Amino acid sequence: MIAVVGVWMALTSWGGSVAVDAELEQAQTFRLYDGLTVFVVNTDGRDFTVSLDVRDLNSGGEGASGIVTSELLFKVSDPDGKPLVREVIPDDGIRESGPPVPPLGWYYVKGGQPTTHWSYSSDPARLAALSKRTVTRAIKGGPKGIYQILLVGTKDLYVTLRLAPALKYAVAPHNGPLHGHGSMFRKSYFYVPRGSVGLYLGFKEYDQPETRRFTVAAPDGKTLFDGKGSELKRGADQFAPTVSFNPPGLYDDKLLILEVSDGPCDYLARIGFFHNQLKSYHVHYGGVLSAVLAPDAETARAVQGGAIDHDGQVFWHRFQVRYYDWLKKLGPEDFVVRDHDGKEIPLVQVKTGGNAWDRGWSFEDLPKREGYIPLCGPHIEMPLCDRIMHDYPVHKNRRALNVAIRDLFERPTRVGGVAVPRPNGYASDGLRNITIGDHTALNGAGGNLAYHFGTWGWPYWRAGWRILQQSDAPQEIKDVIREAFILCGDRLAFGRGAERVNGNAWATLVQGLRYCYEATGDPLQKQVFETYFNAYITEGFGERTGISKSGDCQESLGHDQHYGTYTLDFWSTILADLGDQRFKAVLDRIVELYTYTWCRDANANPWSSRTPHSVAEEVLKRYGFMWKGDPGPDFTVNVNGGGEWFAARRKSYYIVTFHGRLTPVWLGESWGHRQGYGGGCICQLTVPGKGTVIASTLNGYYGDNMELWKWQGFHLHSIVGQMHDGRPLVTADSEHLAGRLVGNVVSSWGEVRDCPMRATRTYTFNDKDIVCELQLGETSYRPIVEGWASKPEISYAYEMIPFMPQATVTLLGADGQAAGALTAEPKEAKTVVLDRGGYGVRVELDKPMKVLRGHQDTLLIQVVEKPTLAGEVALKYRLVPLGDM
Repeated sequence: MIAVVGVWMALTSWGGSVAVDAELEQAQTFRLYDGLTVFVVNTDGRDFTVSLDVRDLNSGGEGASGIVTSELLFKVSDPDGKPLVREVIPDDGIRESGPPVPPLGWYYVKGGQPTTHWSYSSDPARLAALSKRTVTRAIKGGPKGIYQILLVGTKDLYVTLRLAPALKYAVAPHNGPLHGHGSMFRKSYFYVPRGSVGLYLGFKEYDQPETRRFTVAAPDGKTLFDGKGSELKRGADQFAPTVSFNPPGLYDDKLLILEVSDGPCDYLARIGFFHNQLKSYHVHYGGVLSAVLAPDAETARAVQGGAIDHDGQVFWHRFQVRYYDWLKKLGPEDFVVRDHDGKEIPLVQVKTGGNAWDRGWSFEDLPKREGYIPLCGPHIEMPLCDRIMHDYPVHKNRRALNVAIRDLFERPTRVGGVAVPRPNGYASDGLRNITIGDHTALNGAGGNLAYHFGTWGWPYWRAGWRILQQSDAPQEIKDVIREAFILCGDRLAFGRGAERVNGNAWATLVQGLRYCYEATGDPLQKQVFETYFNAYITEGFGERTGISKSGDCQESLGHDQHYGTYTLDFWSTILADLGDQRFKAVLDRIVELYTYTWCRDANANPWSSRTPHSVAEEVLKRYGFMWKGDPGPDFTVNVNGGGEWFAARRKSYYIVTFHGRLTPVWLGESWGHRQGYGGGCICQLTVPGKGTVIASTLNGYYGDNMELWKWQGFHLHSIVGQMHDGRPLVTADSEHLAGRLVGNVVSSWGEVRDCPMRATRTYTFNDKDIVCELQLGETSYRPIVEGWASKPEISYAYEMIPFMPQATVTLLGADGQAAGALTAEPKEAKTVVLDRGGYGVRVELDKPMKVLRGHQDTLLIQVVEKPTLAGEVALKYRLVPLGDM
C-alpha cells in the first residue's frame, strides 16, 4: 500500500512492487464521474496551495460516443461562497472522436466478457506513465471555515489533488458516483443533514468476480446494508429510497459509517440522502443529496455534509442564505398583487397549448404582453415567475415582481388565496433546490443534467434573465441572483456525459446556457457557451451526438422522428427572446430535413430510435414546413448533404430512402430491443396529390416488438428470413454509411449487424419508375478470419415490401393476365399491383417469382428457397407509380 497525505490510501500496487511516480505517493487521485466537490477544513483561515495533476485517458469513456475534448472546470471558493479560483483547464490537445462503445456491464448482461479490465486504467504504474499537466494555485486565506474545490470533467480524466499544507478534507460526487480504487474510502464517515428521510445506495464492480463488500452502519451499530454491490435489492420504483429512515429524521445530525473491504478491482459508489426539502424531476420522491465522505469523524462533523444551518432551515450554498434573508424582509402584503384601485388580483391557471402539461399561471387582470412562448413547448408546466416576467414590461407591478423573485427561489404553496399545487414534470423549486455540485437535486441514480438542470427539468433560466436584465428589482437581490446564476451556469456547461444520449433534453441544456450568459453578462460564461454551442452543432462532443450531419437533433446516438422535433419548440424561444440567428440556422436545417422525412399518411420513419410516431403537420407548419410529398417540381437529392436520406420527386411519385445511422445495438438492447432500422430501405413511396402506397413503419416505442426474431410481424422494406445456423436475417438492420448519389442513381452498402454478411442497395430514379436492385454478400471482414470462418448461408429469405393497409393487392402472371389476390399461400407472379382506389404502384419483377402476403400488410417476394450462399442472392425489380388506375 502507498501512503497519502491527510486522507485515505489512494493507490495500491497490483500484485507486487511497481515503479510509481513519487508525486502520486503524496496525493489523492480521483477519476471524475463527472464532477467532485472537495470540502477543505480550514478552521484557522490559513493560506494554502492547491495543485492538480491532470491526466487524460483519451479513450472517449464508455456508455456514449467518444468525446472529442475533456476540459476541466476548476473552482475554489471561500466559506462565504466567494470564488477564489474560477477557470477552465483546456483539453490536452488530443482530439479524437471515437465510435460509440457500450458500458462494460453490457458485456456481462449479454453473457460475454469485456475486451479489457475496467480497473486497468487506475493501475498506479499506468497512471504514472501517462503525461500530465500540472496546475497550481495559491489560495489566500482569511475567512475561517470550509473552503470548497469543485472539479468537473469527463470519465477520461484522472485528477491528482495535493494540498499544502495537508489540510483535512471530505469529498462528494455530483451527478454520478465516486470512483474508488485501491483502498480509497476504506472507512469513511458521512454526516446526515437535518430533514433526511432515507438513503440511496448504489455499489458496482464491473470487473468480475466481485470481491468487495460494502457495509453501511448507523451510529448505534445497526447495519443498514452489508453485502456485495449486486446484493442491493431495489423495488420496482428505482427512485425509491434504498433505506428509509423510520421515523423520518431518525439520524439527523448523526454520522453514518461506510466500510469497503479490500479488493483488487475498482468500484463505483453512489450514496445519497432523500431530503424533505429537495424536489427532483420525479417528484414522487425527493431529490437525492450526495453524501460527503470524510476520512474521520472529526472531519465529517466539521463539514456537516455540506449543509448550512440558518434560521432553523437547511441550505447548501451561501447565496441561498442571502436570498432567504432578503425575502424574509418582505411581509405577506408584499406578495399580494393589487390593481390601481387596491383590489387584489387573483392568480389563475391558464393553458397555452394542447398538451395536458402545457399550462401555467397568470394574474388574471394584469396587462399581458403578446408573444408568450413556453420554454419547452407543450411538454411541461412553466413556473409562476416565467409568465410574470414575460408580462412585466407592460404592467410593472412591483408586488408581482416580488412573487416572481420568490418563485425563482422556492415555489410557494399559496399565492394570495389561491393554492398552487406542485406539478409533475419539473423540479418544483428554483434556486432553493441547488445542492452539492452546484446543480439541482437529482434522482437517486443521478446522471442526466439535461433532464434535471436544462429548461426541461429546471425552467427558471429565462425568468432569471428577465429579472436581472428587464426589471427594476433591488440591486441587492439582483446581485444574489447573478451570483447564483454564475455558479449554476458554470456547472451546467459541463453536462457532457449521459446528457449526450438524450438529444431532445440535451437541447434544453444548451437553451438554459444561452439564457444564463445573457442574464449574467459574464465573459467566461459567454466564452464557455460559444464553445459548447459550436461543439453541440458539429458533433464536437462525439460522433452521433448533438446536431447530425443531416441536420436533425440526434437521439440515442441515432435519429428520432418525434423527439427530434422538440428542439424546434425549445430553441424557438431563443429566437423570439434574444434574436440569436445561430439558432435559426440550425432550426432551418431541422425543418428542411423534416420536409422530406415526414409523411402525411403514415409514420414512415423506420429509422426512429425511440418513438414510432411523427408529429402533427400543423405543429411543423409553425416553422415554415412544406411537405415535399405534395406535387411540385422534379428533384433528386441527398437530403441536407448528409448522405443518410435520399429523396426523389417526379410527377407520378415521391420516394424517400434511408441509409444512415441507427441507434447502436448495445444501446438499443439496454431497452431490450432493436431501436430503428435502415439499410437503404424505402421509407415511403407516395403518389403526390393522392396518397402513400408503400411505407416502412415501426411496431412500438423504444423498439417494442421490433426484435429481429419477430421479423414476420414487421412492416419494413428489407430482406427478411433465416440464416442456415438459425439466426434471423433482417438486412434493414444495417448502416449504409457510404451512401452516394450520382445523377439519378443512389447506391449504398453496409454490414448487417450480428450477421456475417453485407447488403448493397441501388435505386435508379427514372421519370416514371424506380429500378430497385439488391445484392447480398459475405462480410467484407471475412478475409481477416479466412481459413476457419465458414461462408454465410441463407436457409430462406424474402424481399419484404410494406404497403398501406387500405391497398388492394392483385397478381399478374408472365402473360399479364390476372393471377388472383395476394394471399398467405405462395403464388407465382410477374407483377404485383398495389391499388389504393384509383392510384397505386405496380411491382414489376424481372422474372416470375413466388410471392405471398405477410402478417402485417407486406408483400413477400421469395428470393431464397433452399440453403444458398449469401453472395448468390440478388434481386431486381421496378416500382411503377400510377396516379390513375
